[in-house]
Amino acid sequence: MEPLAGSLILKGKTNMKAWLSLTKAEIKISFRNKEALVFSYIIPLVVLGIVRIFNSERLPVFSGVLFTFLLVTAFFGMTDWIVILRSSHLFRRIERLAPPRLAVWGAFFVSRLVIIAAQVILLLILGILLYGFKGPEHCMGILSAALFASIPLILLGILLAGPANEKSVRPICGMSVLAGIFLSGAYFHQPLAIVASVGRCLPFAPLLKLVNEGFSLTVLSTAQWLNVVAWIAILAILNIVSFYKTFYKK
Repeated sequence: MEPLAGSLILKGKTNMKAWLSLTKAEIKISFRNKEALVFSYIIPLVVLGIVRIFNSERLPVFSGVLFTFLLVTAFFGMTDWIVILRSSHLFRRIERLAPPRLAVWGAFFVSRLVIIAAQVILLLILGILLYGFKGPEHCMGILSAALFASIPLILLGILLAGPANEKSVRPICGMSVLAGIFLSGAYFHQPLAIVASVGRCLPFAPLLKLVNEGFSLTVLSTAQWLNVVAWIAILAILNIVSFYKTFYKK
């Protein structure tokens, strides 16, 4: 049993080392992408500043803009980034090194969360300056909610990267982001009945509510929590099933 235990420990350390190396590399590559930096950091700050000038509402406007750019960065950005790297044959080079399957997937997932965390922190700083946010508890609640809301969005982005290619990725993701914004009710107080019915089956509206209220177990109803958790579980399973097609597609 001792040799087996030692082998498992050694394998675990190797897997962790591979995951850390891939995560650091992915974060560095992501922050060198000028286009991604503009859409993840500069444009959200500009939009949030402009909206504040022309709208007297505070938190609903802030959370709506924040959720919009969570969709852009977590979902659209993840899908687009994987397709770009796949077209440059980066994943083929990674595959030759034979890293653990979970390490590759985890590196992209965690690195995207780091990018989102940086984005939300910058927006919260602007929220303190322009929207009157006070106290670390309020900001931490929004940050926690935004990171949690990003989980299913990142999973959806990784999943969609499988069938997407360089020509189709941006039109598909762009339409999907618009649909997510509309179905969440971020900018529509009284959506059409059919839209409301479809929206109840999807996690966008509960995720927006979390971002608006700050992360708390009491914010959502039991049915809404089950909805969100079920979508995370389904998307995670589909991610595992489609892993090689998504990352190593020819």
